[in-house]
Amino acid sequence: HDNIVYFLKELMGTLQIEARTTKLNVFSTMEADPDGRRPDLEIVNPRRTDRAMLIDVRVTNCNTSRDKVENRHQAMDVSYNEKMAKYSRVAEQSGFDFLPFIVSSTGQIDERSLAWVKGQVQAKFVIDGEGPEGADVDKRMNFWIKKLSFLIQRSLAGSFYVLLLRDPKLFIMTSQHVIRNHEVAEQFMNDINHVA
Repeated sequence: HDNIVYFLKELMGTLQIEARTTKLNVFSTMEADPDGRRPDLEIVNPRRTDRAMLIDVRVTNCNTSRDKVENRHQAMDVSYNEKMAKYSRVAEQSGFDFLPFIVSSTGQIDERSLAWVKGQVQAKFVIDGEGPEGADVDKRMNFWIKKLSFLIQRSLAGSFYVLLLRDPKLFIMTSQHVIRNHEVAEQFMNDINHVA
């Protein structure tokens, strides 16, 4: 989760957009959230709007039975809708736009999150006089998508490696929920070897 927040902050920096981890108390007044949670990131000057944006990141594990969903898109939709229901009204009342930035633990990025990032990249190309469409925008997006997907997979592999060292029995039980087929298991073991 935190790695994704810092990834987004880095991405915004390359687009010359000010992003900061926020200490705003925008959400602390909500009765439904008494623990004082805050949005993860404030985008101070996003393109295509005159309002600052608050982003709250969620990593959704699409492979657990806990989610009770048929596919990863449904799991990401559930997470997106939960975040919107919980925070969008308060953000709006406080003068901010709000975006739940949803990714799956297997590296997929929610289409709405991806569309927002692509809009920011396109706007940067327009500002630079290069136009909003074209191969350069696609190349930039592909680079950042691959980087984010790699970051998610690396973080997951690192977490499992730590779990393996701490409690091998719990590791085996947990990995049975995450690893569904031989190909994924093989990639997982390669990732663990690289982390070690």
